[in-house]
Amino acid sequence: MLTKNQLTGIWAALLFLSLCSLAGERDRVRENGNLPKHDWMICEESRGTFLSDSQITLLEGLLTDLDRGDLEAAGRKMNQSREELAEVFYRVSGGRACRFVPRTKQKPARLEWELSGNGLVLKGPGLIFYGDITEEGLRGQGISLRFSGVDRPRYDYAVGFWKNGRLNGPGTIGYHCYEGTKGEEVAKVEKKGTFQNDLLDGSFTYKSTNGNGRESVWTMEAKNGVLVLDENWEYLEDKMEYRLESDKNQRHVYVVPENVRSHASWRNLLIWNPESNTL
Repeated sequence: MLTKNQLTGIWAALLFLSLCSLAGERDRVRENGNLPKHDWMICEESRGTFLSDSQITLLEGLLTDLDRGDLEAAGRKMNQSREELAEVFYRVSGGRACRFVPRTKQKPARLEWELSGNGLVLKGPGLIFYGDITEEGLRGQGISLRFSGVDRPRYDYAVGFWKNGRLNGPGTIGYHCYEGTKGEEVAKVEKKGTFQNDLLDGSFTYKSTNGNGRESVWTMEAKNGVLVLDENWEYLEDKMEYRLESDKNQRHVYVVPENVRSHASWRNLLIWNPESNTL
C-alpha cells in the first residue's frame, strides 16, 4: 500500500505533466497564429503589445517622417508596407483604432487602445493621425494621412490646426500622386486657407501641378465650404458652367458646372470618426 507521502508525490508529478502539456499546446497554437479560447481571454487586453521588430521599425519610421513633416516619405512607406500595416491593424490590434507608443529605455514599443496622448494613431490600415490626440481627435497642430491607389500610388493629407478632431484654423488639404502621372495629368492638388469645422471659409488658394511639374494657381473664396462666385468668374450660358482663369496663366481655367455651384465640396475629407474605433 502506498504511503501518504508517495500518493502526494504521484499527484504532484501528474499535475506537472499536465501543465507541461498545456504549455506545449499553447506554444504550438501561437506558432500557427491562433490562441485557444482560454488563452485568448487572458491575452485579449494585452495583445496590442505583441509587435514584431519590423512592425516597430515601420511605425517608428512613420513617426520620424511626420516629425519632419515629410508627407511623401510617410506616404511611400505606407504604400511599400501595405500588408504589414494591415497586419498591425487587423491582427495585432484586432481591427481597433490604436495608438503607437515607441520604445524607451524603460519600456518596449507597444500599441495602446487608449487613444489620448501624443503621437501616432492608426484609424485603419491606410489612415493615420499624428499630433496631440484626444478621444475627440486631433487638437492643435496635426496631420492626417491616407494612402490609396496601386497603379498610381497616392496619398491624401490634411495638415493644420485642429480642434475636436476637425480642421479649425489655418490648414492645407490635398493629394499627391507621386508615381505613374505623365504629361498634363494632374499629379498634385493643394488647397490652402482657413477652415471652420473641416470646411474652407474665406479666401484660399488652389494649386494644381501636372505630370510635367507645371503649376497653376487660383485664388478663390468660399463660405462654409461653398464657392463664392464673384465678378472674377465668367459664366458660359451655352455650357452652363462658370470659369476662372488662373492667377499666372490665363490659358488655364478652373471650371465649375452650374449644377454643383452650391455644393459644400471644399472640405477636409480625412475626418476623425469617433465611431470608427472598432470594426
